[in-house]
Amino acid sequence: GIRKSLNNKLLTPFGFRPVAEIGLGTKVCAVDGTVTEVIGVYPQGVRPIYRCHFSDGSSVEVDDNHIWQGWRVNQTVKKGSVRTSGANAVRNYTMRELIGFVGRERTRTAYATNRLAIPVAEPVSYNVSGQLISRGNFVSRAGLHPYVLGVLLGDGCMTDGKTLTFCSADDEIPGRVKSLLGEDDAMLGPYSQDRSAKNYRIKSESALATLRSLGIMGKYAWEKSIPRIYKMASVVERWELLRGLMDTDGWADADGDIYYASTSKQLADDVREVAMSLGGIVTTREKTPKYTYLGERKEGRRAYTLRLKFRDNGMAFFLPRKRDIAAAKRSQNFCRYMERIERIEDDESVCFQVAHPSSLYITNDFIVTHNSDGLLVDFVRHWH
Repeated sequence: GIRKSLNNKLLTPFGFRPVAEIGLGTKVCAVDGTVTEVIGVYPQGVRPIYRCHFSDGSSVEVDDNHIWQGWRVNQTVKKGSVRTSGANAVRNYTMRELIGFVGRERTRTAYATNRLAIPVAEPVSYNVSGQLISRGNFVSRAGLHPYVLGVLLGDGCMTDGKTLTFCSADDEIPGRVKSLLGEDDAMLGPYSQDRSAKNYRIKSESALATLRSLGIMGKYAWEKSIPRIYKMASVVERWELLRGLMDTDGWADADGDIYYASTSKQLADDVREVAMSLGGIVTTREKTPKYTYLGERKEGRRAYTLRLKFRDNGMAFFLPRKRDIAAAKRSQNFCRYMERIERIEDDESVCFQVAHPSSLYITNDFIVTHNSDGLLVDFVRHWH
């Protein structure tokens, strides 16, 4: 079961909710992106609790009876008369089994096999009332297309609170922004500059009103964030938002690995959430750059760089020069890795059973975990 703590949440169509708020009939998100229902809730009382740490920095706290579905890295198993490995070797593991090998040895040779790979959820569907786009390019509930918002959050300037400008070195980005504006909107520019990037201005009263109502206008780069209405939008709209962000502040390395960088911790966290909600794996690193000014060594503004991985990295871009490089990348093993198990204090836990045939649901940071076999666990708990 999962620890009954504010640290642990389950993903519902309305966002993450604390474990304590989940009951019979609660709608939760399943591994394939659909919505399923909780059909069993089995309080386990006070039990030994373990914190499971994953390779992307995420974690969740579960008891010693909890069940995970996955496969042991770099090991084969026999299914019928055939030996298989990787995702084809998937099976259920109890926490007691995992404690026996996950993170046990940290030598280079043992590290690979002492990890558990778990599946990654497909893009999840939310059920927040109203949609951002009602038909075509017309934006109904919010007066700004998600791609345009992504561009403004990436390379836009809104600090004076009354004008919307952005810069771009690519003709495709302003071309797409212009095509996504409303009938009463206009885009001015380009205005030539000394550098390769050119400036553009968006004239849109509806966009200004939307950004003001969402509290984005007047923000500096390190203060930017993604409004919840956009983070909880449809799958199609979240992809558009991510493309606007990645076309501006994202890039693809020659090998197809893709990254996003921001000086805003909140924006970096928001991009991470959006990417994971679209079936992505995200790791974050922080760095404070140093520079010399007038002979004095100084620290720059802290920057946050995300490495994103999708089943198809090309989905993260609209801009052809980035998309083509990213699309060539194909991951052999698309999964998350449980790398370490930490014994923490005893506490109350609860087992959930969901109606979905896979028995998989989604917890902290979009971690995919398994039904505990509630009826069996409840029986064992009472007779031991």
